[in-house]
Amino acid sequence: MKILILGSSGNIGSHLYKNLLNQNIFIIGASTKECDLLNIAQLRKFIKSHPKFDILIFLVGLAHSKGKNKDINDFDKINYKTLDNLISIIKSEKKVPKKIIFASTISVYGERYKQIKYDEDLDCKPFSPYALTKLKAENFLLKEFQEKSWILRFAPVYSDNFLLNIIRRT
Repeated sequence: MKILILGSSGNIGSHLYKNLLNQNIFIIGASTKECDLLNIAQLRKFIKSHPKFDILIFLVGLAHSKGKNKDINDFDKINYKTLDNLISIIKSEKKVPKKIIFASTISVYGERYKQIKYDEDLDCKPFSPYALTKLKAENFLLKEFQEKSWILRFAPVYSDNFLLNIIRRT
């Protein structure tokens, strides 16, 4: 099995990459430092230089804490355009994987006071630039590859190295 993890230096990606290395899996991890997903030429070169992957895990994103004082265009570039660029290139190179796993957020459901349970039947009402652009990316992915896509809407994820707002949220 061959897996490509984009966003492998992030909070989720770094743990996932480290844990998958111990398996009998061909795995490539890339962060935006290794491959600028907004640079079409660099992205095409990256995709051409690797075999077709069975699974793409897309963990790229500009979230709330990184987005202070940024406008929606900054979120759109990272949360949507990077995926759009990648999909365009893997299609043109005939390297569409069997499965695409996309990391999104429960923020697509909007700010809901006293909401205890979030499930897929809840209407999406994104409010923040982060949530709006993640939902845009979800919809794009479902339009292109609904039968291959798995969308994971994470609540805030914490680790020993990332505890931002944990006291406020718990």
